[in-house]
Amino acid sequence: MGDYVPIYKSGAALPATVGATALVGGNVVTLSAAGGPQTIGTVIPSTAASGLSIGVASTDAAVGTRTTILRGGVHELVASAAITALAPLKSAAGGQVTVMTIGTDPQDQLIGYALTAATAAGQLIRVLWVK
Repeated sequence: MGDYVPIYKSGAALPATVGATALVGGNVVTLSAAGGPQTIGTVIPSTAASGLSIGVASTDAAVGTRTTILRGGVHELVASAAITALAPLKSAAGGQVTVMTIGTDPQDQLIGYALTAATAAGQLIRVLWVK
């Protein structure tokens, strides 16, 4: 096999089309349907824990528009409940994050680790995105 260039590199920005629900910048997004050859597919804010959560919305975006999804790195995301620093995280409703239970939750739901803590729902925490 000759030279190889990946289609997308980890930590890269990915193009996507917004599905049935508008995005808010900083939402965790979930792949919702296959797209054409120019996109990774259609995305919506996460509605629950999912192995299909693929990144973070870079900006607010209306239904049907194209946007950029960010992967890798450290992001400030909204906690859906109290979260301790270093906790493993998964997606939650409303494009938020919640604590993942290692050994109970499916491993493909792990999106990252909390670098800071939240004492209540709605607070921003820093998350190391590993998925």
